[in-house]
Amino acid sequence: MFKTYPLWLLLFSVTTAAAASESCPTPLRTYHFFDRSGQSLSCMDQWQTEFFNELGCPLEFLNYNPQTTQRETMLQQQKIELLAGLTQSPQRNYKFSAAFAEHQFQLYRLHTAVQWQNIRDWCDDTMRQAIIIIPAQGYIGEEIEILRTNKECSKMLLPAPVGQALALTMLKKNRADLLLSSDLWLRRMPAEQADDYVALPFYKWRDPTRIAFSSAVSDEFIHKVNTQIQRHRAEGKKVCDMDLPSNG
Repeated sequence: MFKTYPLWLLLFSVTTAAAASESCPTPLRTYHFFDRSGQSLSCMDQWQTEFFNELGCPLEFLNYNPQTTQRETMLQQQKIELLAGLTQSPQRNYKFSAAFAEHQFQLYRLHTAVQWQNIRDWCDDTMRQAIIIIPAQGYIGEEIEILRTNKECSKMLLPAPVGQALALTMLKKNRADLLLSSDLWLRRMPAEQADDYVALPFYKWRDPTRIAFSSAVSDEFIHKVNTQIQRHRAEGKKVCDMDLPSNG
């Protein structure tokens, strides 16, 4: 014989299941973060794992390491639910979290290449003589979008090679004059090595780092993520060696 249940109990069960579904998307897929070697998991990977475990919504990791553009394609196609570490930009039509960290992009020169210190403004006469290494992809502010499209602002643009060490070698061997990069690589160097490089003062761009979500992820869940981000920020919890966000 079939056992019958009161209607209120059935409705309660359905409502409870729906609430659980809203609280944690199932699945909740993303990619690992690797260090510069591409072999070991990074501090950022540990952070995202701990963050979503604390939220009560563990991540499901896809175990390979595609380029950023490929990761974003998977996000657009709803084959993953989130990507941590992206910058919000006009070209990215995702749902974004509040900023959970921040780092700074500047142009760097060799300590001995003092002529580039004469750059005073964007696209001035001195800047137009420089061979500049910049990231091949990714949004780093409107000025860099202009630099990528306006060929008159530099003598030549070179895409940043994989691995910061190769870019630094290009500077040392006079194959390039300036390197556009986050300040994180300089922080991670031994002090005696970091002294070889000087940041140009005329340009600074703060990069607020966020989590991007696929369109399938509910606004309620993103609000839950934002609440935890804001609590961590209020407590002064930094993500790895990045700064706390100044806004956003």
